[in-house]
Amino acid sequence: MDGDEQPGPGPREQAAPPALRASDADRERVIEALRRHTAAGRLDHEELEERLTGTLEAKTVDELAALTADLPALTEQDPHPKRPDEAVRRELKAQLAQKAGGAAAISLLCVVIWLASGASGHFWPIWVIIGTGAGVVGTSWRGLGPGGDPQSELERLREERRRGRHGHGRRRHDRHALPPAARPPHDRRRRR
Repeated sequence: MDGDEQPGPGPREQAAPPALRASDADRERVIEALRRHTAAGRLDHEELEERLTGTLEAKTVDELAALTADLPALTEQDPHPKRPDEAVRRELKAQLAQKAGGAAAISLLCVVIWLASGASGHFWPIWVIIGTGAGVVGTSWRGLGPGGDPQSELERLREERRRGRHGHGRRRHDRHALPPAARPPHDRRRRR
């Protein structure tokens, strides 16, 4: 060995490679994994928030791996958590409260009409109460009952509301969607 040579790593002793930089896709994968672990009950809300902050601040893949090192590996067999997101449940409950309030108002109106007309004979508002109540109970059961799917029920309620606002999917002011005989007289002329 000359005096000029410095001892260094031999052919088998290579310096450790620099840490790989994390991409946005890497961060998104870790965020999704943390959410799934939270839904499975492995993390509480505070731990989730801490780890999400760490995920967004992570610069390397090793830093991201450290955030999930104490959690079991997720399987692809169950891509969606069994426990629905609490935000979806809260929104569904708010929609159900609104639907129940509408049903109660209609039922109360029918009872008032029955009372104002002398309250004699058959209590016909019971049919309105049963009909509107059945809709609320059915929606509750499909969304929040055992085995219910809050996400799909919430989407169904949104679609129902959208159709209700827009004339069951057809624009109210679209006269040309009507057959010619049903159009207003000034609009029956043929379009070229």
